[in-house]
Amino acid sequence: MKYQPGRHHLANAAPRWPLHLLDPRAGPGRALSGSLRQQVIEEQQSQTDRSIDLRLPADPVVVQADDRRVSQVVSNLVTNALKYSPANTPIGVEISQRPGEAILAVSNESPVLSQEQQKTLFEPFYRSPEARSSATPGWGLGLAICKEIVLQHSGRIWVESSEEKGTIFFIALPLPTSSESA
Repeated sequence: MKYQPGRHHLANAAPRWPLHLLDPRAGPGRALSGSLRQQVIEEQQSQTDRSIDLRLPADPVVVQADDRRVSQVVSNLVTNALKYSPANTPIGVEISQRPGEAILAVSNESPVLSQEQQKTLFEPFYRSPEARSSATPGWGLGLAICKEIVLQHSGRIWVESSEEKGTIFFIALPLPTSSESA
């Protein structure tokens, strides 16, 4: 299917991801298996009745990264968004580009995280008080693993949470320089 920018509800569409991953071991500009598709999100979508709203930029965004590890990060963020937000609310996944970096944002309408929680969410074994008291199982390792994967790609990961916007997890990965993508 041809890349289609805009909004996609994955229950009815299968556009390609605009986030193409280049394999640093294969030499400059060599793509891994074509591109990273929304397979990760489709897998999550198939396990729930929840709506996942995918927003894509007009042009594909290319980063140099390990597709399996970045897929693991996306999977964890989407899984957490589904687990820790009300059942009747949508999940948003958006890919955008800023100067020098690609941004992936996963949003949900979970309860607001305090500033203290936002600072400690990425620490190993941390689970919020709400998560600990819920029936949702977990060890508190997923976000710590995500952080390590993103850092190994010279990227950043953070969370923003407010009553107005809900909770949004972001990852930023550097865009390849012209010599890396040539």
